Amino acid sequence: MKNIDSIEAAIHNDKVLFAVRSALEETGALLEKKFDFGHTEHQAYIDKIIERFKNPHISDYVSRVGRSPMRKLGPNDRFVQPARQFVEAFNETPKALADAIAAALRFNDPDDAEAVELQALVAAVGLEKAIADVTGIESYSKLFEKVKESYLKLA
Repeated sequence: MKNIDSIEAAIHNDKVLFAVRSALEETGALLEKKFDFGHTEHQAYIDKIIERFKNPHISDYVSRVGRSPMRKLGPNDRFVQPARQFVEAFNETPKALADAIAAALRFNDPDDAEAVELQALVAAVGLEKAIADVTGIESYSKLFEKVKESYLKLA
């Protein structure tokens, strides 16, 4: 969406860095609560992850990291499950995770069959049904509304 090819270049973009750190903060808060992780130790882990993303010697391509968005947006996978658990744990909607779900819903790589299928699904059934069908997020929930709002802002 930002016309950036590598993860290393992406993490040097202030807006991307903020989005990544925010999502890691939300998942971190959940891990701290669920598993009694120490806040200071987890912050150090977040810093370590971000520094790894900045390493030009181990950088990856955005197209590879983003591929297979339908699988990654599944109800029990890396975006939706932590977002739901965040709602349950804190009784509030995670903004950064909702933004990440919305961005993944917009992932559009013509070389990725799932990305093509996802974009065709959104076009065929509409955004709301696509969100519900792909993520399993209930259409009446605040999380659903936040994902939808974030998706529309990314237009």
